Amino acid sequence: MRTFLIQHIDAMLMTGAGLWATFYAWGQRERLRASPKFLVRALPVLAPIMMIFGLLQFVLDAHPSYQWRRAFTENHRASAEFPGPPTTGTAIDSAHVTPSGTVTNLVPGAPVRRSNAGLGGPLRRMKAGSEVSVKRITLGFNVPRRDITLQLSYSEIPPSGADLTVAQRIEALKSAFAQMGTLLSCQPDGSGDVPIYRIVLEMNGGKTRCVMRLAIAPDALYRAVATASSDSRDDPLITRFLSSFRME
Repeated sequence: MRTFLIQHIDAMLMTGAGLWATFYAWGQRERLRASPKFLVRALPVLAPIMMIFGLLQFVLDAHPSYQWRRAFTENHRASAEFPGPPTTGTAIDSAHVTPSGTVTNLVPGAPVRRSNAGLGGPLRRMKAGSEVSVKRITLGFNVPRRDITLQLSYSEIPPSGADLTVAQRIEALKSAFAQMGTLLSCQPDGSGDVPIYRIVLEMNGGKTRCVMRLAIAPDALYRAVATASSDSRDDPLITRFLSSFRME
């Protein structure tokens, strides 16, 4: 409900103001028509127009038009369709392995998910206390007037994890995701030379849902990720974005 109010506050204010002005103007129309000022005399007509514009804005906000275009990772190995022009960002995922085998983040103040989801399996083969850093390149788009973030990213697999199987990587990723929130599902999703998995994760006590399609290539991990609040997680554009993800 809070997200809905934030998304449509402008339209709601205009509609409410127009509705109030309409009732006021029609109740005082005889007095307003006698005014020497043109705007005052026109208020009985302008007020309904304001209300109609508010309702139209509400409809347009609820059904926005998007310009879908396919965007590619820097190495052109994966792609997905975005409803607007994405921006490119680069981050370094840094992590280390504790004596108990737990993967933890080394980046001060950064969320754990930025390191674990990108590294996963390779870290399981490293000795306690060892460290690794991997560059992650991301195309991101924040959907206007929606609490939704869409991302297409990839990160290369370090040489230390090159010999791991797909099953080993998935198990390591499941452990990493379990530290971030509640892992709802992790299932194969698609057929082809590169295995793709669909992963659904809830965070922040169920207030945020992350749906990911993860492709595990021999040399890199590719991800299409949609993160949304509970009010926006069923938005059709999330389904379209994730369905458009493919390996080239």
